[in-house]
Amino acid sequence: MSATLSTGILVFFVIVAVLNIAMSIVRNQWLKQLSFRVSPPLFKQFALFLLAIGALLGLRGLFNEDAWKSEIFFAAGALLPFTLKRFGVPSGPLGVILLLLAVGETKFLSCADALATMFGLGVYKVLENMIFGLENSFEDILPAFVWLAGFSCSPQDSLKVGRENILLACLSIPILLKVLQAPYLSEDKSFIKRILLTAAGGLGLLLIITKVLLLPKLAILAALFGAGLLFTYLFEPVGQSEEKQVMDPVRLLVLIGVLT
Repeated sequence: MSATLSTGILVFFVIVAVLNIAMSIVRNQWLKQLSFRVSPPLFKQFALFLLAIGALLGLRGLFNEDAWKSEIFFAAGALLPFTLKRFGVPSGPLGVILLLLAVGETKFLSCADALATMFGLGVYKVLENMIFGLENSFEDILPAFVWLAGFSCSPQDSLKVGRENILLACLSIPILLKVLQAPYLSEDKSFIKRILLTAAGGLGLLLIITKVLLLPKLAILAALFGAGLLFTYLFEPVGQSEEKQVMDPVRLLVLIGVLT
């Protein structure tokens, strides 16, 4: 069963995602630093990673010979972030790109495909941290992983569509706030700016739930979302470089877990 998303929510998400990637390119100039040259060390990393993925797919095939379609999505979920990371895409923009692809996948494909992709992302991160050890950050896979998990595990009931739309809105608003907060939170010793951003995020979700999705019974989620944002900002160091002015993905995961 594919995701049934509100057109307004989907358009909002696509706009903020594209805006986030564009502003990241403008501010950090990472597009100029991309390199598609495959050096010998990089070739060895690809070979080792492909060997590990091939071994996992082989083991899976022993137990389920008809799982070829899921294996394709599993391999794509593991190989795509690994490849983009090696070519120089930073974790922040990579996380938004993967989320865009994950939402597109669930819009047209099934829960089984989403689960396979989610496991592929998880395997990529485990191999990345255990074998290659580039960075111990989950910012690159976490938004897509949370979306795929929420889509796949959501009960099949009358509120499933509403939950999917709220979950996508909860992921979209921090992406937008991330664009706004970079120049805004250069200094905030009195917490006023962070409280204003929190209020804006919570109010934005409240408007989406009550005016766009017409689900006033779920309006309490906006208060929980705002509380999660405030919790994140209270522990967010202020005065960092622009590249580090991001929400901790682990705290965002806890927030989304509470909401779902």
